[in-house]
Amino acid sequence: KWKGKNKDVKQNFLQWYDGRCQICGETFQQHNGDPYFEGLYLVPYTKAEWIDRPGNVLCLCPWHSAMFQFGSKHVDTDIASQVLGFVPQKSGGDKPAVINLTLCGTDETIKFHEDHFIELKVMIQESQKAEDTP
Repeated sequence: KWKGKNKDVKQNFLQWYDGRCQICGETFQQHNGDPYFEGLYLVPYTKAEWIDRPGNVLCLCPWHSAMFQFGSKHVDTDIASQVLGFVPQKSGGDKPAVINLTLCGTDETIKFHEDHFIELKVMIQESQKAEDTP
């Protein structure tokens, strides 16, 4: 039986992004006062329990969530290499934690909090280890 979505994802997105879209920075206030955002899983969390964590989710507004799910996407770079090569500022890195892509024909940037980007990096590393294990 599936346990359900990881509640820590929402709390991290409130802490890292104030519930604002990682692409446009927009949100709106719900009736209960909370910011509205959609957590879009990059790989469906029902595929494996270990991927139900913040590194596998984007914090998006409804507009960008729909575009990401149903629109055209194109990335010119190897995202895995870009993420794996990321060095946080506290460790001497000088590159921003971003992924550039073309979304529905428009150049966009997904901006990450460094902790979120590191979580994505760890997930890619774990995935590669699992692929290398016979």
